[in-house]
Amino acid sequence: MKRHLRKPQRGAAIVEFAIVATLFFVLLVGIVEAGRVLFTWNSAVEATRRGARMAVVTAPGDAATIRDEVRRIMPDLADNQISIAYFPAGCTPTTCDYVTVSVGEPVAYSVTPLVVPIGPLALPPFSTTLPRESLGAG
Repeated sequence: MKRHLRKPQRGAAIVEFAIVATLFFVLLVGIVEAGRVLFTWNSAVEATRRGARMAVVTAPGDAATIRDEVRRIMPDLADNQISIAYFPAGCTPTTCDYVTVSVGEPVAYSVTPLVVPIGPLALPPFSTTLPRESLGAG
Protein backbone atom coordinates (compact mmCIF):
# COMPACT_ATOMS: atom_id res chain seq x y z
CA MET A 1 0.00 0.00 0.00
CA LYS A 2 1.36 3.32 -1.06
CA ARG A 3 1.09 6.20 1.30
CA HIS A 4 0.77 9.68 -0.12
CA LEU A 5 2.92 11.96 1.86
CA ARG A 6 2.56 15.69 1.56
CA LYS A 7 5.50 17.35 0.00
CA PRO A 8 7.00 19.71 2.54
CA GLN A 9 7.74 22.38 -0.11
CA ARG A 10 4.24 22.58 -1.52
CA GLY A 11 3.51 26.10 -0.19
CA ALA A 12 7.05 27.42 -0.53
CA ALA A 13 6.43 28.84 -4.01
CA ILE A 14 3.61 31.05 -2.76
CA VAL A 15 5.72 32.38 0.11
CA GLU A 16 8.68 33.02 -2.19
CA PHE A 17 6.42 34.80 -4.69
CA ALA A 18 4.97 37.01 -1.94
CA ILE A 19 8.45 38.03 -0.78
CA VAL A 20 9.78 38.68 -4.28
CA ALA A 21 6.61 40.49 -5.43
CA THR A 22 6.67 42.76 -2.38
CA LEU A 23 10.28 43.71 -2.99
CA PHE A 24 9.63 44.20 -6.70
CA PHE A 25 6.65 46.52 -6.15
CA VAL A 26 8.45 48.53 -3.46
CA LEU A 27 11.35 49.02 -5.89
CA LEU A 28 8.96 49.89 -8.73
CA VAL A 29 7.08 52.50 -6.67
CA GLY A 30 10.40 53.94 -5.48
CA ILE A 31 11.57 54.37 -9.07
CA VAL A 32 8.30 56.07 -10.04
CA GLU A 33 8.48 58.44 -7.05
CA ALA A 34 12.12 59.30 -7.77
CA GLY A 35 11.11 60.08 -11.35
CA ARG A 36 8.35 62.40 -10.14
CA VAL A 37 10.76 64.26 -7.86
CA LEU A 38 13.30 64.66 -10.67
CA PHE A 39 10.55 65.87 -13.02
CA THR A 40 9.50 68.51 -10.49
CA TRP A 41 13.13 69.60 -9.95
CA ASN A 42 13.61 69.87 -13.71
CA SER A 43 10.42 71.93 -13.93
CA ALA A 44 11.77 74.34 -11.31
CA VAL A 45 15.04 74.70 -13.21
CA GLU A 46 13.20 75.31 -16.47
CA ALA A 47 10.80 77.79 -14.81
CA THR A 48 13.68 79.91 -13.48
CA ARG A 49 15.46 79.73 -16.83
CA ARG A 50 12.37 80.91 -18.72
CA GLY A 51 11.73 83.63 -16.16
CA ALA A 52 15.32 84.87 -16.42
CA ARG A 53 15.12 84.78 -20.21
CA MET A 54 11.99 86.94 -20.05
CA ALA A 55 13.58 89.25 -17.46
CA VAL A 56 16.63 90.05 -19.59
CA VAL A 57 14.45 91.47 -22.37
CA THR A 58 11.76 93.29 -20.35
CA ALA A 59 11.89 96.47 -18.28
CA PRO A 60 13.13 96.05 -14.68
CA GLY A 61 9.74 97.11 -13.24
CA ASP A 62 7.73 94.48 -15.15
CA ALA A 63 7.75 91.74 -12.50
CA ALA A 64 4.21 90.53 -13.29
CA THR A 65 5.18 89.43 -16.80
CA ILE A 66 8.21 87.57 -15.47
CA ARG A 67 6.20 85.84 -12.74
CA ASP A 68 3.57 84.84 -15.30
CA GLU A 69 6.31 83.27 -17.42
CA VAL A 70 7.58 81.27 -14.43
CA ARG A 71 4.02 80.17 -13.64
CA ARG A 72 3.57 78.79 -17.15
CA ILE A 73 5.66 75.83 -15.98
CA MET A 74 4.93 75.82 -12.23
CA PRO A 75 1.41 77.26 -11.88
CA ASP A 76 1.10 76.71 -8.12
CA LEU A 77 3.87 79.15 -7.19
CA ALA A 78 2.86 82.28 -5.28
CA ASP A 79 4.32 85.74 -5.85
CA ASN A 80 6.44 85.54 -2.69
CA GLN A 81 8.11 82.35 -3.97
CA ILE A 82 9.43 83.99 -7.15
CA SER A 83 12.14 86.60 -6.69
CA ILE A 84 13.64 88.82 -9.36
CA ALA A 85 16.88 90.70 -8.69
CA TYR A 86 18.64 93.13 -11.01
CA PHE A 87 22.35 93.93 -10.63
CA PRO A 88 23.41 96.55 -9.80
CA ALA A 89 20.44 97.28 -7.55
CA GLY A 90 18.24 100.18 -8.65
CA CYS A 91 19.48 100.08 -12.23
CA THR A 92 17.63 101.32 -15.31
CA PRO A 93 17.03 99.31 -18.50
CA THR A 94 20.26 100.70 -19.97
CA THR A 95 22.47 100.27 -16.88
CA CYS A 96 21.49 96.77 -15.66
CA ASP A 97 24.20 94.15 -16.06
CA TYR A 98 22.58 90.95 -14.79
CA VAL A 99 19.23 89.63 -13.68
CA THR A 100 18.57 86.67 -11.39
CA VAL A 101 15.23 84.88 -11.17
CA SER A 102 14.83 82.51 -8.23
CA VAL A 103 12.27 80.05 -6.99
CA GLY A 104 13.30 79.93 -3.39
CA GLU A 105 12.49 80.52 0.22
CA PRO A 106 9.86 79.68 1.19
CA VAL A 107 9.42 76.81 -1.25
CA ALA A 108 5.96 75.46 -0.54
CA TYR A 109 5.75 73.75 -3.92
CA SER A 110 6.19 70.13 -2.95
CA VAL A 111 5.99 66.59 -4.21
CA THR A 112 3.74 64.34 -2.18
CA PRO A 113 4.39 60.62 -2.63
CA LEU A 114 1.57 58.60 -4.23
CA VAL A 115 1.63 55.51 -2.08
CA VAL A 116 3.24 56.08 1.31
CA PRO A 117 2.17 59.41 2.84
CA ILE A 118 5.48 60.39 4.44
CA GLY A 119 4.75 64.08 4.04
CA PRO A 120 5.64 66.57 1.34
CA LEU A 121 9.19 66.70 0.06
CA ALA A 122 10.15 70.38 -0.21
CA LEU A 123 12.13 71.60 -3.18
CA PRO A 124 15.48 73.28 -2.69
CA PRO A 125 15.79 76.86 -4.00
CA PHE A 126 16.62 77.25 -7.69
CA SER A 127 17.92 80.32 -9.51
CA THR A 128 19.13 81.40 -12.94
CA THR A 129 21.33 84.44 -13.66
CA LEU A 130 21.67 85.86 -17.17
CA PRO A 131 23.30 89.01 -18.59
CA ARG A 132 20.85 91.81 -19.33
CA GLU A 133 20.01 92.61 -22.97
CA SER A 134 19.07 96.13 -23.97
CA LEU A 135 17.02 95.39 -27.11
CA GLY A 136 18.28 98.58 -28.66
CA ALA A 137 17.47 100.78 -25.64
CA GLY A 138 21.10 101.71 -25.10
